[in-house]
Amino acid sequence: MRGGAAIMLMVAAAAAAGGARDAVAPPSAGVLLVAKVIATSGAIASGVPGGIFTPMLLVGAALGTSWSHLVGLLTASPSPGSYALVGMAATTAASIHAPLTAAVMIFELSGDYPIVLPLLVATVVSTSVSRRLGSESVYEAELRRRGLGWDLTLEGRRVKEGRRGGPPREA
Repeated sequence: MRGGAAIMLMVAAAAAAGGARDAVAPPSAGVLLVAKVIATSGAIASGVPGGIFTPMLLVGAALGTSWSHLVGLLTASPSPGSYALVGMAATTAASIHAPLTAAVMIFELSGDYPIVLPLLVATVVSTSVSRRLGSESVYEAELRRRGLGWDLTLEGRRVKEGRRGGPPREA
């Protein structure tokens, strides 16, 4: 819940500033990024429920905002709000291995037509890199940890069950 509020505040600040480069200061975005990764990792490791979806969005927004500030050093002033939205889509797509879902979700959130192509490119690239680094999405990894899994066949999805922490077996 708090992560969602922070994302809304970041996007609202960028929109209220009219896309000004200083809507979210680079140190603030960096601190927010590091703090959220540490807090979410700690919560997940301790078993405290808190979710990972909203933290993914926040980390992506912070990465996008930080990237916009780096790009702004080299070129004309970019819009940190747009970069934040593209970052949100890219991290979500990489985490859940669903590029079109992430791109459409963020486009629906923003309604910003000029970012459609960057959204699609960023989500496809981030998903491709993520699949090269690990074949499972965060949700598939959690199912495997619980001893469940699924196979996609021509007939549809087939659930596999296994022992807790072990490899799934066909059900």
